[in-house]
Amino acid sequence: NKRRVAFSKLLKRGFIKPGNKLYDAEKKFEATILSDGSLKFKKNKGSIHKIGAIVQKKPACNGWDFWYAHYDKKLVSINEYRNYLRDEILDREWSIILLVKEEIGTSLIFSLFIHR
Repeated sequence: NKRRVAFSKLLKRGFIKPGNKLYDAEKKFEATILSDGSLKFKKNKGSIHKIGAIVQKKPACNGWDFWYAHYDKKLVSINEYRNYLRDEILDREWSIILLVKEEIGTSLIFSLFIHR
């Protein structure tokens, strides 16, 4: 079960910045990142999913798969940034579990997982 990561979390971590552009893989479409984590395309404002759907004239879009950001003169899927944050969150959770195990013993850890 993968952790949910909000697009705005990429902003908070500095992977992307307000005013930067996102592009589709072929660079046919370009949207501007706003400070609240939404995108702007022409007069439309919305989530990565909503704006992805609008630019393609489709009813829905997985914005994580559709949008790319410039990094080091190449396009990188924003999904790569999301996966990096997911891994970081998982590493942090395991570090906490190991710390708890050292402090209170194994039996309580299983109880913590059951009641989570």
